[in-house]
Amino acid sequence: MGFGTLLGGYFLLLNFTTYYRFTDAIAALMMLYALYKLSSVNRMFKSAAAAAAVFSAFGFLELIVAMLDMFNIVFAIEALTSVLAMVRCLIVGALTYLMLLGMKNVADEVDLKSLKIKCNYLSYVTVVVYSLYILLETDSIAAFLPAQVIYFLAPTCIIASLALIIMNLTAIYSCYQKICMPEDNNTNYKEKKSRFGFVNKFRAHEENRRREYAEYKLDKLKKKANKRKNGKKK
Repeated sequence: MGFGTLLGGYFLLLNFTTYYRFTDAIAALMMLYALYKLSSVNRMFKSAAAAAAVFSAFGFLELIVAMLDMFNIVFAIEALTSVLAMVRCLIVGALTYLMLLGMKNVADEVDLKSLKIKCNYLSYVTVVVYSLYILLETDSIAAFLPAQVIYFLAPTCIIASLALIIMNLTAIYSCYQKICMPEDNNTNYKEKKSRFGFVNKFRAHEENRRREYAEYKLDKLKKKANKRKNGKKK
């Protein structure tokens, strides 16, 4: 269903060095592809896919600026970097928030209550952390803050962002693990057979149980989605 690709793309956001300008475009395209595949599930994933498309365009802009910066072609690079950082926080924050809402809705549809609560909680934390990041990048607002406050908030915000991304990654992995099967992401997936017949029978039994449960959850999700669509048509 795309959660595996989404996990890989979102993982690249862990790049907190100046080299993120070289990886954002790749991360954005991977997330765009994943969210496009998930967009048929619910409205929030569709909105997240739109945000990922914006992030993709922005990622290529970052890449161009980074290349120009390497050759000292861009003037007033410090001011431009600050503006780009602020816009990046806004886009990534919106993308993450919409993605988490989509995951929360999916978890709710398939009765994964703990995952639903986690995604809902992380969506609120996302708004707080990225709003703080944007405020710190806004020179007109930061100018009113004492230097000691900025020195404290800047590293705190970076650590909070890093922790948030890691927690979001665990939520995405939970969706990947609990909502789709490995073969949904890899058509060549095949478990190596054991030399012992009873082991193979046990594995086959467990595989059938996992498959039936996954099909049950996905079927339930599709039925609820169709019910909402039919209700809107009326």
